[in-house]
This record gives sequence, structure tokens and C-alpha cells, in this order.
Amino acid sequence: MAGGYPVSRKQMMRRKRQRRRMLLRLIPVIVIMLGLLIGAIVFASSGVLEDLSYSDKKENVADYIGEFSEYEAIVVKDGAYSDERVTLINGNPYIDYDIVKSEYVSRFYRDKKLDQILYTNATETLRTSIGTNTYGVTGTEYTLTMPATSLKGETLYMSLEYLKLFTTIDYKIKGGNDGTPYRIEVYTQAMPIQNASLTADKAIRTEASKKAKILVKPGKGTAVRLISPKEGEQIEEGWQKVLTDDLIIGYIETKHLSSPVQGQIEVTEVSDLSIQSVKMDEPVVLGWSMIAGQAGNDTIYGQLNSAPGMNVISPTWFYLADNEGNIGSLASQDAVNAAHNKGIKVWGMVDNFTKSEITTAYILGDEEIRTKVINSLISLALQYNLDGINIDFESLQEEAGEPFIQFIRELSIQTRANNLVLSVDNYVPKAYTNLYNRKEQGVFADYVIIMGYDEHYNGSEVAGSVASIGYVTDGIEKTIAEVPREKVINALPFYTRMWTVSNRNDDELAVAPTNSDGELITYKIDEVQTLPMQQAIDTAKSHSNATITWDETTKQNYAEWPSGSGKTMMWLEDSASLDAKLQVMSANNIAGVAVWQLGYSEGFAWDTINKYY
Repeated sequence: MAGGYPVSRKQMMRRKRQRRRMLLRLIPVIVIMLGLLIGAIVFASSGVLEDLSYSDKKENVADYIGEFSEYEAIVVKDGAYSDERVTLINGNPYIDYDIVKSEYVSRFYRDKKLDQILYTNATETLRTSIGTNTYGVTGTEYTLTMPATSLKGETLYMSLEYLKLFTTIDYKIKGGNDGTPYRIEVYTQAMPIQNASLTADKAIRTEASKKAKILVKPGKGTAVRLISPKEGEQIEEGWQKVLTDDLIIGYIETKHLSSPVQGQIEVTEVSDLSIQSVKMDEPVVLGWSMIAGQAGNDTIYGQLNSAPGMNVISPTWFYLADNEGNIGSLASQDAVNAAHNKGIKVWGMVDNFTKSEITTAYILGDEEIRTKVINSLISLALQYNLDGINIDFESLQEEAGEPFIQFIRELSIQTRANNLVLSVDNYVPKAYTNLYNRKEQGVFADYVIIMGYDEHYNGSEVAGSVASIGYVTDGIEKTIAEVPREKVINALPFYTRMWTVSNRNDDELAVAPTNSDGELITYKIDEVQTLPMQQAIDTAKSHSNATITWDETTKQNYAEWPSGSGKTMMWLEDSASLDAKLQVMSANNIAGVAVWQLGYSEGFAWDTINKYY
């Protein structure tokens, strides 16, 4: 070979044998490497490798949910554990009675003397004694699986089992016995939801992260509810917030869930009372007849003739006579017959102020006395062939509020049973009159009457209108916000007040009160007189130095004239002022009109009313 030594055949053979031996040594290595590669591929495709990237640490469910007591269930609300708690008594859920009243059913009435909770519906009053698991009416009792109510110290609780008989509510309760906190979800209406199921045995975690701890690890096919994130909550893409049937809230990757399916949480609806009111077939045009004694009934005959268009007369005949529940009566059968002969219905009025010594809260708060009052009123109504009863209980204090509305509920059962109209007189709504519970009156009474007057009264520190247009409008709008308009009647004043005032001196100004606008009241009221509207008009016109101008703010004619060191003022009720009020009433499409009182009637007033009713 050129440039080198020739290679012998023997050498060439030796080199081939060496290469062969080297190749034989490499084959096992190559096989092993190929096996490892195939194994790696299989390992990766099995998901085991992916699983190694997830945390396998477990979270204590009790620590995750938060502070709890063995006597409370944590409320699951809007897909989160809320700060709300439901009390557990012997493992059963109860709600504070005050919360029941304010948030669920205000119709319950607690009779502390009888140690009972009452619930009045359209036809009867159901009752349960505190601490017992029975309820019903006399002669018919039903049994619950737990006490309907329970008294712990000073706090009264009601079971959800009992509550759900009276309002649309249901619940699911989990935990407790397994060492986890009790959890409860409460439903007050049917609710659409989205469900899915796990497509593999995967963990639900504390956060939307592979590194988050495990809460639970349900099996494949386990159903969960999909939860929308709370406002402001950011969830990593590819993760879903879920709620398990055990009320565990956590996160799982979306890829481990089936496609969402629309579902529904069903709640048994509790229907309304469906009370059939005793109503007039036409708008109500009512006049109160002020009767102070038996002889006063003679005035009714003239009033029936001087009130064209009136279809209801309500004489002030009945009153709470004493604290034993006796009813005083000035009723006249002849007057009832005279009204009926003219096609006018009679609603006997009963008041709580004729006898100053009575205590309304005591009378209505005692079931035996309250029942006696109801039975007496029904008996009197039937005895005199009345068409209805008008309740005028005034100046009630807070402690009388609950007994008063329970009285209306129970009385309404009897009035409906005897085809008698039940109407209730109310002040123009103000915060201090909320105790009259106009909303509940609107359920049980047939008519709710607004006494749309006495905006300024004899004891007022400020002179003003008896019924300005703003006062009347406010009264109607606030009442129909709580009471069906077809039950609302607004009462007009057939009177006004004459205010005689004098200027305050410097010392008096230093301690003078202010009006509702914060302005100093520079005068003091020396005298207030209540005058029938025609007399007030005549009085104003009789003063040559009086000025009478239309006040657009009150929608009334305002009269003023000098008097001593001050002046006399009147906001007159006349055709123009009545017409302005009636326009508002008509625009709000309410059930009718009432007037206080028939003794002050004038033809022009009825002519104005008849334009609308």
C-alpha cells in the first residue's frame, strides 16, 4: 500500500473480531435504553407523572371552615361559608324567635301569660306551648319530631321544622357527628343550579391550585354543584369552584368534571292565606257620626239626608268600657233602620279613648279578655244588624302593638264568618306609628282607613294646616306601599284650626323651639280653636283686615289678620282644598273616601266629593 505498510489478512480479521465483540457488548445497553424510553413514555401517558406535581397534603375541614361551636351550624350562603349561625338544640336546627319575626314570619304572636306561640290564619289560630312538640287548635293536635320552640335562658328559639309549616323554607344540614362542623344551607325559594360529576377520582382542594391542600377526594361519578365566584374573587383559569352534597366548598380542575347539567333546588311552596275580604261593590263613601250620648243619635237622621252620595255611616257608638273587656254601647236600632232604609250601610265604630282609665295593651294582651272583646263586638253587630265594625284605637304605645294586630287578626276571623266588614283607622304613616302594622292590617282587615288630617293639632308647637296636600299625598303613597290600594280609604277633614299667636320676647326667643326645617319659631301659640269648615270660612271673611290668599304649597286658601301683639292664622278647608286632595286620591285609585265628621257637613263639600266618588 502506497505511503504505508501493507495490512496483513491476519490483522484485518483481528479488527473485525474486535468490532463484533464491541457490538455485542452494546446491544444490551441499547435494549435497556429502549426499554427505559418506552417505560418513560408509558409512565408519562399513565398520568402518574402529572400526579406527582399535585400536593398530597390534607387540610383539616374544621380548620378550613373556621371557628365553630358544637351548638351551632355554619350557614352556607351564596356558595360560601357565611358569618351567620343557626343554633342547634339536640342536633336540630333552631332560629332565634326575634329573627324569625323580623326576617321570616312576622305573623307569630307570643303569649307570655299562656307560654304559647300563636299563628292566626284565615279561619283559626294555631298554637303551640313553648317546649312541646305538638301544635294545633283545641281538639285537633299534630305532632312534630322535635319541640316547635325552645327557651334557653332569656332567648326563645323556633325549630326550622315548625317554621317551614308557615313559610317557604327548607334546609339541608351536614356534619357534626363526623368531627367536622355542622353546616346548613337554607332555601327560601326554588333555585336553578348547575351540576356536574367527577370524571376521575380527583381531589377537591382549598384553593384553585395544584399545590393547595386536599379537602376531600370523592370517587369518580360523584355529583357536585358548580358555584360562581364571589364578587372580586379571582379563580385561576382551568379551575372550578364546587359545592359537594356534604356542603364542602372547594376547587377542582375543570378537566376533571363532566359537562354542566342544569338542575333545580326544589322548595315546597307555602301558599298565601287567601283571605276573602268582605268588600263593598262600589267605592266607599263613609261619614263618621260623632255620638256622645244616646240623645245624640237623633242627629243621625238629619245627617243621612244631608250627605248625598254617602253609602256608609259610622256612628261612634262603642268603646272599651273597662279593663275586664266590657264594651260600652250607645247604639240605636232606629238609627240603623233609618240608614238601611236609605240604602246606607252602618259600620259601628269602637274606640279606646272614651274611658281614659282603660289600658289597651293590658286588654288586648290577655287572650281571655281579648276574646271577650271580640265576642262582644260580634254580638252587638249581630244584635243591631250592622254591616261592619270600624276599629279606632288611638295613641297606642309600643307594648300594645303586637296585641293590637293579634286582636285584628282574631277579630277578622269572626267578622268574615258573619259577613261583616272590618275596617281599621290609622294615622298617616310615621316611624312612631309602625307598631300599628299596616301591612298586616292589609292582609286581615277589609279596609284600612288613613286619618288624613291633624297634621297640626291642638298640642302642636307650630301653627299649620290640618291637612296640607303634601301630608295627604305622603299618607296615601306610604300606605299603598304596604296595603293593597283596593283596601285603602283616605279620610278628609270637614274642619280647620284657628291659631292665635303672639311674638316671643328676647328671653322667650332664647329658649324657643325650632320647626321641622330647623328654623326658630318666633311666636308662641296663645289659643287654638277647632272650627267646622264653613264657620272657619265665615270667620275669615268677617274680618275686614284679613287677607286670604291661595297657598300653592299646601293647596289651601290661607287666611291671616292682626290680633293683639301677634296674629291669627287659618289654613282653610273649602271646595278648592278638598278638590286638590281628591285629585290625589283619584290618581292613586284607592278604595274610597271618609270624612270627619258629619256634624260639620256642607253642601259644597259633598258636591266636590261626588265629582270623584
